[in-house]
Amino acid sequence: MKVPEQSVIKRLLGSQLVGAQELEQAFAKVDSSAYHGTDESALEILAMAKELTPYQVAHILDGRMDELVLGNYVVLSKLGSGGMGSVFKARHKRMKRIVAVKMLNQEMLNNSAGLQRFQREVESIAKLAHPGVVAAYDADEGPMGYFLVMEFVEGDDLLNLVAKNGQFKVPLAIDTLIQAAKAMAYVHAQGMVHRDIKPANFLVDAAGRVKVADLGLVRLENSETAAGNTDDNEGITQACTIAGTLEYMAPEQAMDTKSADARADIYSLGCTLWFLLTGKVVYPADTQMKKVMAHQNEPIPSLKKVRPDVPPLLDSVFRKMVAKSTIDRYQTMDEVVTDLERIARSLGGEAAPQPIDDSTAMIDRNDLMKQAPAPAKLRESGQVLQHLPVAERQVNMGLLVEPSRTQGMMIAKQLEQAGLLTLHRADNAGKALEAMQDHPIGLVVTTYLLPDMTGLDLLARLREQPDFKSVPFLLISSLNEKLDVPADPAFRLLHKPFTPEQLSVAVKALQAKSGGGKREPSKLKVLLADDSPSARRRMRMALTELGFTDITEAHDGKQAANFSDGQKYDIICTDFQMPNMTGGEFTAHARGSGPNTQTPILMCTSETDPQLLDEVRRAGVTRLVGKTASNTDLTEAIKALAGV
Repeated sequence: MKVPEQSVIKRLLGSQLVGAQELEQAFAKVDSSAYHGTDESALEILAMAKELTPYQVAHILDGRMDELVLGNYVVLSKLGSGGMGSVFKARHKRMKRIVAVKMLNQEMLNNSAGLQRFQREVESIAKLAHPGVVAAYDADEGPMGYFLVMEFVEGDDLLNLVAKNGQFKVPLAIDTLIQAAKAMAYVHAQGMVHRDIKPANFLVDAAGRVKVADLGLVRLENSETAAGNTDDNEGITQACTIAGTLEYMAPEQAMDTKSADARADIYSLGCTLWFLLTGKVVYPADTQMKKVMAHQNEPIPSLKKVRPDVPPLLDSVFRKMVAKSTIDRYQTMDEVVTDLERIARSLGGEAAPQPIDDSTAMIDRNDLMKQAPAPAKLRESGQVLQHLPVAERQVNMGLLVEPSRTQGMMIAKQLEQAGLLTLHRADNAGKALEAMQDHPIGLVVTTYLLPDMTGLDLLARLREQPDFKSVPFLLISSLNEKLDVPADPAFRLLHKPFTPEQLSVAVKALQAKSGGGKREPSKLKVLLADDSPSARRRMRMALTELGFTDITEAHDGKQAANFSDGQKYDIICTDFQMPNMTGGEFTAHARGSGPNTQTPILMCTSETDPQLLDEVRRAGVTRLVGKTASNTDLTEAIKALAGV
């Protein structure tokens, strides 16, 4: 098939994302009937030929092709993001070497402390040369801002490995910690303190080699603090900008960041050992202050009590690593290594790198489907979510999986018009799987090309899990050729371009096959939490008119939390501001443990501050409505969440 002459092809050649030879080879492999003359179908052909990644396709469709080129590097996919920046998988144009590129967030460009931290990371990592430390290759500034080019580790971090495979076996945990401690001993020998040791900052490659990453908070010991340097003045008095991660932070670091020395890293590594063996943080808490105070005052827990197979000596090493006082703690990482290696020998031979199973080796993101299905995501507290029973899924609650923001907005509007009263969004398959575990999704709508797998691969992942076997699934593709789709009664394929009417017909057909998803209100349990008698009266009236009869009322957040701990509800209606415990705190409590971790939560509030509303959404509120919402809007929200 001849390469078509159209604007998107010319732009690709001009940007050097794809060469002329690669274009010809891609189109030569494709049946001409599969192409119907649009930019989108041309891009899908290039993606199926692996000349473009799905991530690149999404950016090109959104008109953001310029974001895919960073100097000599072509961005292939996004690996993750944090408070300061995002990390991308990229390829050098000439050397073809695969690298990881850390790009500083745009909002940090006007933040002097953020720029200092990024510059410190660049300078620090450039000084290090050790097989246990992620190597730095380059640093530069481009149209999108500052970026750091680093070694790409074909593996996964410790946080994700525990999430995917569960708690580590004792020998593997010991070996992992020995490698991590040796790498950190080298960092300390260079006069540096990491200050953010945690599972997510240790990468493990396919051969089981451990590498420390993310030196953004590193500081030089005995260095002079520049006047006005807000970063080195951080502490408990500035909790929103504490340097480090509270779940793994040494007591002295939380109180005075600039006083933290190598012994603070030892404490954090001890907390990491606990996580590897238990899947939880040492001191779970639901607020920043509670986390800080727990590390200060709570008794050190027994590792052996939680994991009976842990040798007593390892429990002793753990307790010494996380001693409250720096005097009682190990003084150097070398001391930690010595004791851990002694335990490793007692368990059967010298400690040596242990190859891990191929299923834990990451990660070309485009080959994600070659791995075993990952279980539910791991929350910060270490709790693994359980799947929602099929019977409790609500077909009027949809999930749209679309990496392109422009395409997503258009499809979302059409889906809402088709009757999906609540619509969750995800821009990749990984986030889609998390949404399925967090919400009673009753219908999945996805485009074919996703950044981490295809839409059909996502379907296969869902069907492998018993709770998702019959969830209705609509796949959208722009190619004319017939895809190899399964004989699945809850599956439907919709070709682009489509009309709103065609989308509505497909949605309604899938809803009909699932039985409509309707539930009988009189059989459902409701928890109504609000300190205002008039607000409770209005909500109770709306619930009663819909047919709900089993309604439990709580007059404040603490009472609501007590009720939610002892009873599973089908829907929870809560206020924002309540005495004893706010609606956001109550939601976080219900989501953290107990029988209502996945119960739909409707919050009725007069609050308009976007930041506060974002916080309650992150806490787990499913849907927000205003106190002044009409009766129609209120009842529609209840119907959507309860599936009635």
